[in-house]
Amino acid sequence: MPQIYVAELNRRIGDKQAEPFQARIGASVRKAIRRGRSGAVLAPIGSGKSLLAAGAAEDVVGLGKPILVLHPDVSLLRQNYAQFQTVPAVRNAQTTFYVAKIESIGDGPVQRNALDANVFAATNMSLVNKLDREEFLQALERFGKRGDP
Repeated sequence: MPQIYVAELNRRIGDKQAEPFQARIGASVRKAIRRGRSGAVLAPIGSGKSLLAAGAAEDVVGLGKPILVLHPDVSLLRQNYAQFQTVPAVRNAQTTFYVAKIESIGDGPVQRNALDANVFAATNMSLVNKLDREEFLQALERFGKRGDP
């Protein structure tokens, strides 16, 4: 079990105080990001995955790396986007969205279907629908390499 410092257990993410178990998960994600690793957080409904995604986005933006946050549907993408807007570093980062249909996300104009942003929020199906396009796969590979150490 990696050592977690007390300061990491008192983490605020945007307008919320992370619970100790969320802070421990966030600290593990942050350490993985610093090592140039990727991963997934799988947790029960209501456990704070949106808060953890916002914390991970804050961490990678601070490191100058990109992040891809996948969502099972557009309603959860909107929920995460709202949480992201409470985190100044993420709110000010260039964000793009991949959704299967033209959807309203947030109040202002949003960038869509581009991989040159820092925060990349997508629904699972929007990516699956593009996996047969060579130019998309090449762009996705370039996006991933931006996170290399």
